[in-house]
Amino acid sequence: MERYSKGLLGPYDKIMDELKEDSDPDLALPYTRANDFAMDVYNRTKSTIFTEELSKIRNHVHAAYDKFNELCKAKKVQTQASPVKANSKKPKKTIRVEPLVECVKMYAQPIPNIFLTPNVEQIKAAYAYSVNAGFGYTVAFRELCTIKAAASPGGLAPSIRIFDEGKTFSPPFLRALKRSYED
Repeated sequence: MERYSKGLLGPYDKIMDELKEDSDPDLALPYTRANDFAMDVYNRTKSTIFTEELSKIRNHVHAAYDKFNELCKAKKVQTQASPVKANSKKPKKTIRVEPLVECVKMYAQPIPNIFLTPNVEQIKAAYAYSVNAGFGYTVAFRELCTIKAAASPGGLAPSIRIFDEGKTFSPPFLRALKRSYED
């Protein structure tokens, strides 16, 4: 059976190995820059304030990563019974609780006593990605997408919701847009 499953998972394993080797330098760049800056400040002034703040960020991310590993190894699907009326004859439904929600909440908590380091969320996301790409995408997907978009050629382009929702450019949207320019 093991030979059979390896045969089916072989292409997947190969892709995963390539992804591990091909980590995206753009996504790790905010952490690398912050680390370089902290070390530069320390080498010039012997001040440890930036290295201490970076250490707090790393400890925070590692605590969430440890929880992530614990939950991934457990592979339990937790369920909760939904509230049902007392006189109802229907069986209780079970609501699936995502096991990684606890890890994501832990990661999203603000880090206390960080005063001087700018872009903490970007640094935190970049470090999470550098620890483990899957973990980074799980806990900081939006921030990683923002980092990558800003690093791409042409940069990041802000958009308002009305244009974002109208990207299909349906005929009613085009008429409304034309009317807004006419007004």
